[in-house]
Amino acid sequence: GAETTLSLGWVLERGKLEHRIAAARAGVSMFESEAEIQRLDVTAQTARLFLGTLANQERLVQTQEAVALSEQTVKVVKERVNAGRTPDADLARAEAELARVRLIREDIEHELETSTYRLSAQWGKFEPRFSRVTGDIQRLPKPADFSSLLAQIDQNPSLSRYLTEKRLHEAGLRLAKAEAKPNWRLNTGIRRLELTNDHAFVAGITIPLATRNQNQGRIAEARAKLAMVDANQTATRLQIETQMFAVYQALQHSLHRAKTLREEILPRVEQALADTQRAYALGRYDYSVLQLLQSEVLDTRTALVESRIEAHAYLIEIERLTGTAIPSLVQQP
Repeated sequence: GAETTLSLGWVLERGKLEHRIAAARAGVSMFESEAEIQRLDVTAQTARLFLGTLANQERLVQTQEAVALSEQTVKVVKERVNAGRTPDADLARAEAELARVRLIREDIEHELETSTYRLSAQWGKFEPRFSRVTGDIQRLPKPADFSSLLAQIDQNPSLSRYLTEKRLHEAGLRLAKAEAKPNWRLNTGIRRLELTNDHAFVAGITIPLATRNQNQGRIAEARAKLAMVDANQTATRLQIETQMFAVYQALQHSLHRAKTLREEILPRVEQALADTQRAYALGRYDYSVLQLLQSEVLDTRTALVESRIEAHAYLIEIERLTGTAIPSLVQQP
């Protein structure tokens, strides 16, 4: 009465494989989103380092002009001292001011060298293969209105990441629901009946009895993660919009400040300095008046340069928040 059976069996997952593939693809998209965020951060950091180097180059030019102005003042004061029309104390003060300005120039030279090394390191080289960077700090940004920029924040990878994460958890929810369904098992084979010396074909199907709590924990977890993604996305959007508003207002202030310094303040103090220099050479003004006007001119030029640098720095932050470039620029001589 012996029986020998040779059978093959397989499991019907009822769509679970497709859901696993979809979840895996969503996971790959998450890594791609994280990589895009890292790429944007690195790009912004590189832009900051480039701007820092360009800014130090501009500061060095500004300081060299200050040194030239101080040297000219020392020359004029020395002529008056030699003529006996100005006390030696004025010459000492002028020479001390010249030494101070030269010291500032030396400080900026060191800062420029450091910023150049940092930029080179960002590009993967410790020793810089360049001596200067090319750019025009005077080409100030002319961004669109705030509402247009705000409409572009959806391109920010930090927000698009949540859309990818949402798809990932949606795929996880579908997979959890699919895995809640029991697997069916099929088998088929050949059976040898020794008693009658016959062969028989056998087949069968196994359908487990499902329970109401099948995989309910993972389903609830997937739903909770979906709800958390929506909450985090809303919070992140609000944070980005707030940052965008603050940076946009700061950019507008820097542009207005640069325009006012360039068009209204600097021409007047430079004219006042020129008039004072002529009057001092004729003995009409004291050295303290000349020194005061000279300091005002240098301070105004420095403030103009720093305002332009700030405007470009704010532009980098806007590009980082929107995930897009702001190509519109206006030349301001």
